[in-house]
Amino acid sequence: MTLSASDATKIRHPHHHYSGARLLTVNAVPLTIVAEAQINQTEFLYPLAGVTVDNTSADWLTEAQVGRMVMIGTAPRTADVTYGVIRKATTSNTLYLDAKYPGEPGYARDVQQVLADNQYISIVKFRPAWGLMSSIRKGVFYKFWDLPFSASQRHPHDLINLGPHQQADVDPAAGKARFTIEVDPYYWTGQTYSSHTWGVDGQTVVSSSQSQLVIDCEPGCHEITYRAINSRGKVTTAYRYLFANDDTDFPPLNARYSMAEIDCQQDALGCSFTLTFEEPVGNDVLFPGQLFLLTEAPMWGSYTPADLVDPAGVATNFVGYALETARRTGRGLRATTVTLEGPIRMAKYVPIEKQIVMEKKTPGNWAEVKQVQSNPVGVLNYLSSLHAPYLVCGHDVDFDPALLDLRRKIQNLDQGVTMGEQIEQLTGFLDGPGVIGSRADGTTVMHKSPLYMTDADRGALDTQWTYIAGDITGELERPLRFRPQVGKTFAGAFAYGGSSESKAFRSLAPGYVRSQAGGETTLPDTTVTLTGGQRRVNEIAGFHHAVQNTRSGDFEISVNGNMDVAQPCDVDRWLATTLPAYLDPAEEGWANARCLPVRVSRNWAKTGKTLSVELKVESFGFPGIKIPINPGAGSTWVTKPVPAYFDPYSTPSPDLGLDLAAMTAWNENMRQARSFTFATAQTRWAAIGDANVLSADLDRHTGWFLDPADPLVQAVLTYDPEGIGQGDLTLYTVADLLAAEADFDEGETWFGVNDYGETGFYRQARILIDPVKADYWVVIWRNHEGTHVYRSTDGGSTWDSGEVFGHPDPVNVGEERLVPIGAALYNERLVFTAHEGDQDSDGNFLYSVYTASTKTGSITQVTNPTGWSVEPSAIALTSTSNGIVGLIKPESPQPEDPLEPVTFQTGLGGDDYPNYSVSYTGHTGGVNCFATVCEAYSEFDPGFGSGEHTLNVTVDLTAFYTVNGIEFEVSNTGGSGGTGRKTKVLISALDLNGELIRKPYEKEFEGVWLDDTFSATAFEMGLEGVQVWSVVVSVQMTWENTVGSNHAILIDNIDIDADLVEYDTNRALYTLALTGPTYTERQSYQLLPFHPYGIATDGNQVVAIVRDEDGNQPWLLRSTNGGQTWAKVRRMDGYVGLKLNANLLLDGDFVDVVIAFGFDRLGVSIDGGQTLYNQLGDWAARVGEVGQINGISGIL
Repeated sequence: MTLSASDATKIRHPHHHYSGARLLTVNAVPLTIVAEAQINQTEFLYPLAGVTVDNTSADWLTEAQVGRMVMIGTAPRTADVTYGVIRKATTSNTLYLDAKYPGEPGYARDVQQVLADNQYISIVKFRPAWGLMSSIRKGVFYKFWDLPFSASQRHPHDLINLGPHQQADVDPAAGKARFTIEVDPYYWTGQTYSSHTWGVDGQTVVSSSQSQLVIDCEPGCHEITYRAINSRGKVTTAYRYLFANDDTDFPPLNARYSMAEIDCQQDALGCSFTLTFEEPVGNDVLFPGQLFLLTEAPMWGSYTPADLVDPAGVATNFVGYALETARRTGRGLRATTVTLEGPIRMAKYVPIEKQIVMEKKTPGNWAEVKQVQSNPVGVLNYLSSLHAPYLVCGHDVDFDPALLDLRRKIQNLDQGVTMGEQIEQLTGFLDGPGVIGSRADGTTVMHKSPLYMTDADRGALDTQWTYIAGDITGELERPLRFRPQVGKTFAGAFAYGGSSESKAFRSLAPGYVRSQAGGETTLPDTTVTLTGGQRRVNEIAGFHHAVQNTRSGDFEISVNGNMDVAQPCDVDRWLATTLPAYLDPAEEGWANARCLPVRVSRNWAKTGKTLSVELKVESFGFPGIKIPINPGAGSTWVTKPVPAYFDPYSTPSPDLGLDLAAMTAWNENMRQARSFTFATAQTRWAAIGDANVLSADLDRHTGWFLDPADPLVQAVLTYDPEGIGQGDLTLYTVADLLAAEADFDEGETWFGVNDYGETGFYRQARILIDPVKADYWVVIWRNHEGTHVYRSTDGGSTWDSGEVFGHPDPVNVGEERLVPIGAALYNERLVFTAHEGDQDSDGNFLYSVYTASTKTGSITQVTNPTGWSVEPSAIALTSTSNGIVGLIKPESPQPEDPLEPVTFQTGLGGDDYPNYSVSYTGHTGGVNCFATVCEAYSEFDPGFGSGEHTLNVTVDLTAFYTVNGIEFEVSNTGGSGGTGRKTKVLISALDLNGELIRKPYEKEFEGVWLDDTFSATAFEMGLEGVQVWSVVVSVQMTWENTVGSNHAILIDNIDIDADLVEYDTNRALYTLALTGPTYTERQSYQLLPFHPYGIATDGNQVVAIVRDEDGNQPWLLRSTNGGQTWAKVRRMDGYVGLKLNANLLLDGDFVDVVIAFGFDRLGVSIDGGQTLYNQLGDWAARVGEVGQINGISGIL
């Protein structure tokens, strides 16, 4: 946004003055009362968020609108009790206010009185930028005090820009003023325009459309609304105030009251004003939160802003909200001072609890948002629309579209309890420190700071204005520093692409040798893109170090005339200075020296306007260096890193007796290392090769597998981001992995996998070698074009021309390139996952399995089960014809039947919870009905002597529940006399495979056969928070000596109090019979693998590392029947992938060897993964930072 040369010439005209008689026009929204009522209740329960009313005015329901200001007083049209705001739709007898306690007087008022019956309510035609409290009641979160989360809240309100509030003078001939409002909306991804309605406040419409309103307004202040409905039915209403001034009917304030001066100080947050009137201004004119609009009509010679190519490049429109007033009296003195603040500055007076905003595909509560809002723009919209709606709806929002790419899985806004403090924290998430502030006209601006941009990005910015010698008046002082201020600068960042974990980065500038200064500074963790990653954080650290140590301090210039062209929040453009050396205090001279405005000072007095600008000179630094992080610890960084091989909490590795000739592993930094001592007490590593490794696999048809004296061949797929083809993949063959110096023989190269630029490819690539059929190799990678598959039938010597599967994925549409590739190859059967070309209703990509049965056979898509989509990260084969893959259904799983008491009434044809079964040890049993009552029973014959007898009822809940308690009736029939009677009650909780979750709860009753109602709580049973699939109720009766026959145990009315474990999506591991193909759903605890090596198979023995839909609860699952049933083995925190060798003969025993890897983790197990021994060894000392191990390849 450069003011053109012609504009600059006009603005530099030597004669500056103003059109009309006024230097400045000052308007304020008047205190217009549009509806009235009285309180009609005598008892008040606090906190109070609504009152009953009566004596309502005729237009009560139409004018008491949500968001409007409320005054409550002891007399009509007064506010000596409280101010408030309407938070939800008014009814004929109820007014819903922002929540209050006794002594809570509302906005900016002294405590005077509490609410009482018959007090007077006045509704003001004004929507103040005040906050609305949230609440938590009985564990449920509410916004606007009592608005619960619902599915309709998953999609955000759109941003409807209508330009600034406006002022115009009434045309004396027409008796009206004409205004034009232009609509410039931003609809979030997945939402589009559907319809609109203009609200014109009774004024005359000249023309109207979706994008524009031309309206003629009578003298007065008019509230114009634009109600937009998007394609999802979401309603957003924007408001603007139009001031039509007439010297008689609606004069501006400074025509009604004598004004001494107006002072305006504007920084990056916005403007602060002080207005001084030379006479009293009463409460009938001024009120809390009142919107003021100051408009200027400058002239440069005969030119006005309308004559400029870019009239918006000059500040002429100024908005502020009334913060406080002061009235002064004395001999000959009667004055009123009003303090105003711009919108973002006002945010620091809006109370708000600390917020956590988490990205989820299907949000389920107020702390969760969809991907479209997990960026700084979305979070600002979340903060404002849910806590102070009219800070946004009443002003435009101007943001850099690149900010939408700055995803963050969790935004923890915990630096303060006002919206202003949380917005200030959010400015640190803008790819380095940025700016969120208000222009003079109230527009909210969000931009990255150019001081943290690369040279190329800085150079691409416009220069708004260049100050030359004639633009500056008065003195010029330029401070120069002789020494740096900070010795070290630390910076950190998170990046997120939709996977289970955010990526963390850490950097130090200038490096391990500090600058020639004491002290150090730490930049709060920012947000970067995945493609920027560590490189970007290094840049930010270096740039911030330069900002701290810049040679030239900020300096101020006094502007010659009314060249009001600088606004501190507009950091998407430069200002510049060009001065000859003789005018430069440093005698160096400036030639187009780029600067940013820090502060603009304006003063309007009777003598005219004065203007000064404080400038910050551009600084430029060199990138810092990467330093270690502590993954999994959030923002807790390790500043003095402990070597990864020193872990005092890990299980010391014994000599397991495994003889693994060689093992290689590669990490997230694409570094590959090799160990000849893996699975021993002293695992040692050494780097192998110097290429960036993405994937590797052993060729199991090479000589070593027949004769250990022969070579062991490995294929390694590497990536060169700087390759001649804009990112190249190259396949290397390690001729002998066991050789002391491994030789890498270069093979096929696929050029230009990243030809879309840095964002086209994100290291998702695999090399697979068939373990059964010799010489069959497959290379797969995923980028913005889709999933690429290349096949070789001669051991990698030659390759076919390749095929591309899945929908092309332009970077501005989706992120398929970020999704890991699930792929497997066995006995010529190839399976892999790819995008199928569609999206579900929530905009999530849909994936399918693709397969080929022979080396050169056609690759076909497998149709998904109805409503389900493949989770693309992992797939496995248990044989040529059978596979295992995770699927997701974008809807909550529901139990087969509602959870109701088991009354056994089905025996009489009545309704009943049907999912139960009865077992017993008596000579007969089941369900028996007596008249109108049915019970579970087991009949037995005690005879003579001692004995025992048991009745069991298994209740299948058909979904996961957390149990709160259980109650049921126990009775018995027959029998008398005898000794040693005893009753034992047992309650067992089972998982979905019928396995015990906990040791059964037991309670014994001595001397009796129980005839009573029995109950137990979750705490007593040890089941608090435990997910349960089935419950078994058992009653056992024993005796030492009794008489009689045909005695029975009876159980009835089993009432299980439990809460359904709710999920936003339904997830299950499926078995896939490829000969059909046929999918069969298997229960996997709503957990799925999320890494290319997340499932490992050896025949029908299968292990998997899985997580829940939010990337939490990592578990190791085990199946012994090819994935038909699964059992939980242990938690696997930090692990992502694994390999398996089942039934390995070791020292005469068959063992299941598992190697698992993940974030700073690499472990080996000989008991199927139950016990893992750390094998990182000396990796950190000899190879470098560990980070996440992404894969392993070696003898297993």
